[in-house]
Amino acid sequence: MEVITDPDDARFMTWHRNIRCHDQRVLVPRTTQELASILRNPVRHPSPVRPMGSRHSVTACMAAATVAAGAMPPAASAASAAYGTAIDTTQLGRGQAIQVSANRQTVTVPASRKLFEVSHELRDRHGLQLPMISEFGSLTMGAAACAATKQSSFGAEFGQMSSHAVAMELVLPNGTVCNVSASHPDFHALRCSFGLFGVVTSVTFEVVPAEQVSVEHFDVSISELARKSPAWLASGAAVFLYLFPSRGRIVAAVKRKGWGSSGCAAGLRLRNLVWRRGLGLPSFTGGLEDWLTFHFLKRLRYQHVSAVDQIVDFEQATRRFTFSMWAFPSEHFFDVLPDYFDLCEKWARKGVANRLPDVSYHIAQDTSSLLSYSYDSNVWTLDPASPGDDARWPDFLSAFNTLCSQHNGSPLLNQTPFLTSQHLRRAYGQRLDAFKALRRQYDPQDRMLNAYFANLLK
Repeated sequence: MEVITDPDDARFMTWHRNIRCHDQRVLVPRTTQELASILRNPVRHPSPVRPMGSRHSVTACMAAATVAAGAMPPAASAASAAYGTAIDTTQLGRGQAIQVSANRQTVTVPASRKLFEVSHELRDRHGLQLPMISEFGSLTMGAAACAATKQSSFGAEFGQMSSHAVAMELVLPNGTVCNVSASHPDFHALRCSFGLFGVVTSVTFEVVPAEQVSVEHFDVSISELARKSPAWLASGAAVFLYLFPSRGRIVAAVKRKGWGSSGCAAGLRLRNLVWRRGLGLPSFTGGLEDWLTFHFLKRLRYQHVSAVDQIVDFEQATRRFTFSMWAFPSEHFFDVLPDYFDLCEKWARKGVANRLPDVSYHIAQDTSSLLSYSYDSNVWTLDPASPGDDARWPDFLSAFNTLCSQHNGSPLLNQTPFLTSQHLRRAYGQRLDAFKALRRQYDPQDRMLNAYFANLLK
């Protein structure tokens, strides 16, 4: 088993480099047995034990901190926090091939594999794909199974990847290896367990024949979106929004399956390049970056492209960015959106301007996981994005959290920074109590419970 001891190694930090997960060492097990031996030895490998995949979460959910310092700047965190055991899971079972079932309805993959590579292998070698594909290609399949993800839904189809997980192998907090299928009464909690019930080592997902999609983009105002989006959604289209609060405009991406008579992937390749590289454009003065992005997106369209080709490998990004996310019942979204634009305008007057387009997803109601953010209804999300180089960004997000909670939004434990236990209580209520009770059953010694989750789940 590899042990990393250089605290400047990227694996000590989250992808955005703003949260330190440990200050002394990171363990890199290669087999389930090595992982189990770590969890069985709390003297040598003290609690909390936290698994790390691609480390793209924007909260301290991965930090193996025993005090609430995981979200502090790296230097302060290293100086003031005590740590348990950080585990890099990206080498677990790396040599194992993906296994497509004989009926071609499921695939079993090591939890360490990245979505980008698994999706391309499924399509290119087997003519298959996952039913719901996040465009965030750096995601590990273990995180896809047990953490919150998002993608705009086609009609009533799921918009969360964990909803298509049907079996998992995991190492429990006491080091026991177990296999759990979707028929297990606790499986709905495992789909949103965030490594608190143990470490996932392999996952079985549903698969479908590879599909093609086409996308058109429409420049609309808030009121125009409110009028036009019901028809888009009623037709079964998936709708994704780029929000430009400073312009008072929205670019709606309307995605349809198999629409169009001829293939045209050039627009998609350009869009992916913008997400990988274009988000790294310098911040021009006078809002030029915002203007260029807005006019590029509103003219963009692509037809009959592989759904897999929408996935972006963010490991190739030239500049990193950070974000947040809350979800709102669809029927209330157009009450929230004007208030959000007003909030952005208020902070723009303070010099905190939107240099990247914020985004929004329409996601269908989904009760597959206990802490599903669309458990009670269809939702629209709000996802502000930033290069993260403005010291006032955390203050903006705190104000954003207050606004969203007041509008009865639901946050994501791995994708919504600066949450409080009150935010979770207001959003999840009795489902949060059920989750906490199950977590205690699986981990009575708090082996996996770091400071971040201890503060949120108290």
